[in-house]
Amino acid sequence: MFYVYLIFSLLCGVVSILGDHIGVGMLDYALFSMFLAISVVMARKRFVVPRSYMLILVAYILLMSVNAYLSPYTAGIKYVVIGAVATLMPFILFMVSYNYVMDDKDLSRLIDAMIYLVLAMCGIAVVETLLFPPVYEMSSILKISVIKPGFFASMCNQGVILSLYQYSISHKKKYRSLALILSVAAVLTIQLKVIAGLACIWLLYSLFMSKKKQRVRSIAMMLLCTVVVVFAVSKIPSLSAKVEKYIGLYGEDNSYETVARPALYYQSVNIANDFFPLGSGQGTFGSIPVNMIYNPVYYDYGLNGIYGLGETGDNFKMDTHWSNILGENGYLGTLLYLLLFCYPLRYIRKVRNHPKYRSVRFLMTTVIVVVMFESLTLCIPGRMAFMFIYAGVLSIICRKISMSRL
Repeated sequence: MFYVYLIFSLLCGVVSILGDHIGVGMLDYALFSMFLAISVVMARKRFVVPRSYMLILVAYILLMSVNAYLSPYTAGIKYVVIGAVATLMPFILFMVSYNYVMDDKDLSRLIDAMIYLVLAMCGIAVVETLLFPPVYEMSSILKISVIKPGFFASMCNQGVILSLYQYSISHKKKYRSLALILSVAAVLTIQLKVIAGLACIWLLYSLFMSKKKQRVRSIAMMLLCTVVVVFAVSKIPSLSAKVEKYIGLYGEDNSYETVARPALYYQSVNIANDFFPLGSGQGTFGSIPVNMIYNPVYYDYGLNGIYGLGETGDNFKMDTHWSNILGENGYLGTLLYLLLFCYPLRYIRKVRNHPKYRSVRFLMTTVIVVVMFESLTLCIPGRMAFMFIYAGVLSIICRKISMSRL
């Protein structure tokens, strides 16, 4: 079972982040479907799901159904199903992954494979940067053309988290070195949200992994690093130019009327208020179906005239994640989504007296916090490369905890 999970997690991950550039269409979804089918067959009658998780998931699916029936924006059952499946995929993966029982050696090999996959991406980026240096003012210092810069940078951060977890478990210096290498790579992408996420990673590592007497020193080091980052922002032209651009773009009073991301969040709140406690329904706002059939909700909320959100031209309709969840699901659906998304955190208290307690607390908390934060400006949770970490690896660890095999 280990090799099945290893192969499909890497295949789905690679295809999901390369698909936009290599023209493979829905291959990642086809691979994911194969993985689910094989996993269910292998599990047979031993398929196990935490009862509370299943209850929340059933409640969420029922809410989606009611929402689709009541919403005036529902485009048709086909688009509702597509939108619902895309939203539920991480939770389906969590349930399937929960049935992969791995020992410490296999789990470590799986995490290592994910780390080295990110490291391979960095190697490609270094070669490409040396051969084709960036020429634009706000270009990444480290660039890779076959992957969207935001996804590559965020993958570097996930690699840092996994490396630090492995270091805390094994105390092998190579993992500390890998964490530092991937941290440098993340900074060199000049992605502001990722740099902020990286600072969060190291801060949480300092807080969770340091002994009480060392925390003051660790926090002082983090403050020093913050000063260094601020200095770097002022001295690196591409980084300072990007900061100035976003301050000018998002700092305007009417940015929610003219800029795609602020507009999506602003109107998602309005939609949630108008349809309280539900939303506009699955497949209607910021999800895959809106790229298949343009929804009237964009006209009714004045989004069709904003660059990137119109029916034609550049497409920024899926540029944010949480506006999609709030707009389509409303406040009640968003609450259920968050309960499912953050479900692994409830396992932390079960290992409070275990030697690996601090390591597990760091991994679960940091992965979830960083994915949630970085997906404010990028639809990270919908990419399988991330899904197999926050819904896959964490689920496997949850099962180990439930079986007292951590």
